[in-house]
Amino acid sequence: MEPRRFDKRSDRPELGESGGDARAIVVEPYRRARMHAGSGLPAHNVARSPEAKLDEAIGLARAIDLAVISAGIVPIADIRPATFIGKGKVEELAGLIKSDEIGIVVMDCALSPVQQRNL
Repeated sequence: MEPRRFDKRSDRPELGESGGDARAIVVEPYRRARMHAGSGLPAHNVARSPEAKLDEAIGLARAIDLAVISAGIVPIADIRPATFIGKGKVEELAGLIKSDEIGIVVMDCALSPVQQRNL
């Protein structure tokens, strides 16, 4: 992997004309319906929809000059301690990363250092 060069005028990496390192996948993990405490409604009816959260994450990625190649919502039943998402989805993302030459994966969630390393 080639080291990134930084523009002296800002803290943004230089992406170059091809934007090779700027290719990204955006992932929105979504915990399946759980009841929201006190309301009797599923949690997804109280909070923002996963589609709205994904749209925001895509917009933020594009705002920092990432070329979003693919994006999607990943439904999860429970958070996996090792990778946050399931093994099958990790393998699917790995295939996309290799085939589409992705330089970065943006996950719209808080990952532990162990999860970051494993992914």
